[in-house]
Amino acid sequence: MRHPANPLRKPSPRPRRIPGQVNTPGPMAQFLAHVALQHLPAHRPLTVLDPACGEGALLKACHEVFTSTNPDELPLRLFGVETDSNALVHAQSCLPQATLICGDALTGPTWTDPPSPDWIKTGLSWAITLPDIATAGGFDLVIANPPFIRERSAKPLFDDVASTPLGQAFREPRMDYWFYFFHRSLDLLRPGGTLTFIVPSYFVSSTGARHLRRRIAADTDLLDLIDLDAAPVFPGVAGQHLIFRAQKRGQISPAEPQSPPDVRLTFPSDDHALSTLAPEQLARELSACHLGDRSPMPLEPRWTTQQGPASNLFASGRLLVRPPAVTLLSAKAPRLSGQRASAGSTLGDFFEVRQGIAENPPRLIARHVREFPDLGPAGTGVFVLSDAEVQALELSTAERKLLRPYFEARALRRFTLLGEPAGQLLYLRRETCPDLAACPALERHLLRFRPLLDRRREVLKGTIAWWHLHWPREERLFIEPRILALQMGTEPRFALVDAHPTFVNFSVNLICARAEAAPNLATPSLATATGLLNSRFAATWFKTHAKRRGIALEINGHLLKRFPWPDCPSALLLELANLVQQRRQAREPETLALETAIDELVDRAYQNHPATN
Repeated sequence: MRHPANPLRKPSPRPRRIPGQVNTPGPMAQFLAHVALQHLPAHRPLTVLDPACGEGALLKACHEVFTSTNPDELPLRLFGVETDSNALVHAQSCLPQATLICGDALTGPTWTDPPSPDWIKTGLSWAITLPDIATAGGFDLVIANPPFIRERSAKPLFDDVASTPLGQAFREPRMDYWFYFFHRSLDLLRPGGTLTFIVPSYFVSSTGARHLRRRIAADTDLLDLIDLDAAPVFPGVAGQHLIFRAQKRGQISPAEPQSPPDVRLTFPSDDHALSTLAPEQLARELSACHLGDRSPMPLEPRWTTQQGPASNLFASGRLLVRPPAVTLLSAKAPRLSGQRASAGSTLGDFFEVRQGIAENPPRLIARHVREFPDLGPAGTGVFVLSDAEVQALELSTAERKLLRPYFEARALRRFTLLGEPAGQLLYLRRETCPDLAACPALERHLLRFRPLLDRRREVLKGTIAWWHLHWPREERLFIEPRILALQMGTEPRFALVDAHPTFVNFSVNLICARAEAAPNLATPSLATATGLLNSRFAATWFKTHAKRRGIALEINGHLLKRFPWPDCPSALLLELANLVQQRRQAREPETLALETAIDELVDRAYQNHPATN
């Protein structure tokens, strides 16, 4: 059913494209429309809003999906808001039946807010612009691919919203701009209406999204969670994304209240890489798995679905979207507390967790060269030197004793460390080099960089001399048996090193045996810890609890200390340590079988642990 064309309302005096806004590819727009248009109200018009519609891809997809799946030709009314007038002209040409409005969806009053002279000029007054939607209590459905951007990259945008009631109610430190679109969309929905968003998935655990998660839990019922992990959703945009559909709570009818609906959780299988999927294939596979259509699937499906109570997925202020959340979806399963489980032990009870060295700086970077052009090109060694740079310094025997083998994070693999040192570290600290005059070759080398070194915070405080490493750490950390733990990566990596020294920077954490473990706890071996941390159980735990930074996980020292330690027979942990030692020595054909055996043993160790129930 077609509707009379609606004019482009409230033209903007100039185009204003919001940074961080990207168009939704056609296949993904079709999938999102299918998800959003599930379980529609029968026998009445449906109103659909995209509050950041861009060129109208999502609205166009909604129109196509709706008309193809509703033979009764129920009315569909499409509404879009966009700040970029050029994008809206394109959208109107594709959707002449839609009501498209050029303005800011965030900074004007909603249905019940009184107009105020303080609204900025581009702010949209919803009740005045759309009085019939206001009378109906709001939109039936909101669908959006909102702009993803942090405040440090777009402070003027955040300042525009901060002075409005929306900003005063929901602004929080380190938030993302799209959070405002969620809050505004929820306010614009009628009770019982639904919203469908595709957004970066880091919000499920980040501290900057605490208010957002609280409102999702308090004011909505989650209906769908689709974890896209690192699949390439948007061309040229890296990161991990998630689709969620939620229903606004509220009095829908005078009928007796019903129990909250279950959520359907869709997530990728751990054994399949997603980064090489084409957008068409990604949307086709999601449709086959999530929507149950007849699109062809791979021989081994890349996606899994589970269904159960959504309340179980909120744990300690976080939102769980991957296993062990899957086990919680059973109505009989106890809720995951996220707290330390019933006096259970953690990694921090047995081991010391420390961060690597902060050289400050290891080598010159582009910023240093811009500020001090006479120091040399980017890449010139300051505290970390290449073999050629060491040779050129003509160090004395005493000075050579201050060199340490320096490894970069890229050398870390699961279970082992690969390759030779990436350079030599000048391990200069109060204990090793109290007087630089005793090291004339090193003094000549470092004097060149003194303008840069003098302005470091610890030098200004008088804590270190200008020629010392910023935070050198204790040397024993890099010499004693240790586990090297990658702090930021697409997957957890833990390498056991028990022989040669490995000096690393602060992008790597070190796990060493504690001098004194917790009372009544026998200290396990580092090999056992390496097996636990490299297991599929640990990968799931870290994906659930770690912060997400784009496509990477941040596994910091605080999180490592919280990692749950299994309460299981010591013989099992000893068997695990033996398998880890075999894996460290194994050649490529044998590694898969050994890692499978390690995973199975770890699963047995945790089978009765509270963190998995």
